[in-house]
Amino acid sequence: MKIRHGFVSNSSSSSFICAICGDLVEGWNSSYDRDLTCYDCGHEVCGDHPRREATIQEMKDFIAKEGETCEEDEIVECFQELLDDEYEEPAFLCPLCNLDAIPDFLFMNYLLKIFKINEDSMRKEIKARFGNMEALKSFLGK
Repeated sequence: MKIRHGFVSNSSSSSFICAICGDLVEGWNSSYDRDLTCYDCGHEVCGDHPRREATIQEMKDFIAKEGETCEEDEIVECFQELLDDEYEEPAFLCPLCNLDAIPDFLFMNYLLKIFKINEDSMRKEIKARFGNMEALKSFLGK
């Protein structure tokens, strides 16, 4: 079975895999079955993981980078207008890049490294202790 990451297209239908939770977001003719945000870092994220709010300084920096100028009291509106004109949002708003949301596989890799656990020995221990998926799920409360 092929597993595709990121943008997958077939004629006028397309699908994205959320970089955080792995959920599939499907669409037809650029209309998706749920919210999806694409960031210029390459991450596609479903609507379950909202973007980080930008600081006023980040807004000012983004506006300047885009070659625009705004009055001080119009920074938020100007920033939002620029975002609305872009296909991708800037990486500094990405919940994954900012670690506001962390995929499960990264949590697992982090814990294995911090506690100096070998992945193969952990698999053997889980199999010996639970024997099957149902017992493991019951233990985990899932």
